[in-house]
Amino acid sequence: MGTTPRVDEQLSEQEVRDAAQDLVPEEPKDEGIHPPAPRIEDVEPIHLLANEARELLVDEGFTDEQILEWAEAYFADHSEGDARDLVVWIRRRQESL
Repeated sequence: MGTTPRVDEQLSEQEVRDAAQDLVPEEPKDEGIHPPAPRIEDVEPIHLLANEARELLVDEGFTDEQILEWAEAYFADHSEGDARDLVVWIRRRQESL
C-alpha cells in the first residue's frame, strides 16, 4: 500500500503518486461516506478538483464517476483543496476502515 503523508507536509509530485498507489477504486459510499448533494456554488470547484485529480486516480483504476463522487465527498468536508489533498484524504478514509 502507498504511504500516507502528514497533513502539514508540502508534497512533491512523487509523494502524491505514492499516496495514490494502491487506492481501491470504489465509490465513497463503499467506505461509508454519504455526502449531501453539493451546493450549486460548489459544483464548478468540485468538477475542477475531479479533473485535476483524474490523472492520478485513473491510473489506479478509478472511473470518472467514482472520481467525481470522491471530489463531492471531499467538498462536503472541506471548502477548498487540490488534487494532492483529495488523494491523501481518500487514502486516509480507506485506511481508517
